[in-house]
Amino acid sequence: MTATALLARLRDKGIAVRVEDGTLRLRPASALSTDELAAARALKPELLRLLTNDHDYRPLHVPEPNLETVRAVFGVAPTTCDLEALRRELEMALRDLRDRWAGRQHRGGTLFVRGRPLVDWLRLDDVASLLREGCAR
Repeated sequence: MTATALLARLRDKGIAVRVEDGTLRLRPASALSTDELAAARALKPELLRLLTNDHDYRPLHVPEPNLETVRAVFGVAPTTCDLEALRRELEMALRDLRDRWAGRQHRGGTLFVRGRPLVDWLRLDDVASLLREGCAR
């Protein structure tokens, strides 16, 4: 298995893969199978190089979610915890979208966040901005 394939597999499972202070971080670690953990250890230098040299894994701007969708899913007064979790889920979905555009991930169907298409969570201006960015690649 290549580092790129492993990275895509872990992200498909919802595992966050990041480099923090030069150390590879996989969260939640409890979601890793023993095979995936062994592969991550074996491919660690390549994963570190891939994650630190690839501009798509640098900090990502996550637009504010569409207020109507937030209220439809969480109710009129969403908790801070709900909004933070939503922000992390939106960030992962946007990273998956960039991975698809870069060819590092299969071009599957619609990306969903909390059972709703990603575009439902974004304002029209943010969707247009993402499309311009994707077309520029």
